[in-house]
Amino acid sequence: MGTKFAPTYATLVLGFLEEKLYKETEKHISKDFSNYLQKTWKRYLDGCFIFWIKNTDELNTFIKIYSVHLKTQTILTMKLLY
Repeated sequence: MGTKFAPTYATLVLGFLEEKLYKETEKHISKDFSNYLQKTWKRYLDGCFIFWIKNTDELNTFIKIYSVHLKTQTILTMKLLY
């Protein structure tokens, strides 16, 4: 991040997108899922991660909401841990 205000700007933008994500998951999945997401979603500057313990159908729904409804171009990396 090149300028002094870039980390602040990244925090504000991601905070806005996170709030939108919580509303969309509540609308398309459930309030319980939205609460789960808020508790497990972690972020540092412009990077986010989540420990996923739900089923794969809910993961696919989440990915659809994340990419389509938020209209973001992000890299989504998944690592399966057994």
